[in-house]
Amino acid sequence: MKRKVRRLLDIHYKVTDLEKDMTELLKDNYTIQTISGCGVVLASTIIGEIRDINRFTSPGALSKYAGCSPRKISEGKSKSQALVCLRRQMVNIVWMMMKHKTVYRNA
Repeated sequence: MKRKVRRLLDIHYKVTDLEKDMTELLKDNYTIQTISGCGVVLASTIIGEIRDINRFTSPGALSKYAGCSPRKISEGKSKSQALVCLRRQMVNIVWMMMKHKTVYRNA
């Protein structure tokens, strides 16, 4: 049991160190964390997937890369297709924030 507790503590310290490193990397270049509910791990995942935002010429290009395009329930589409629309809106926000290095402002 003592061995397992030591192993768990070791893992906890490693995770804490990784989060500190990710926070330091995010602090210098990106403002993604200003979105409500977007922490260090999610912001790192988004940036890790997107890499350099300059690869994408528009929010539509990033949306295509993310595999989403807008559709709505009111137009006779399914709920899953409506969620794609929501995801597309989030992609637009992420693109604008990364491209212009701005913080999220809830309008």
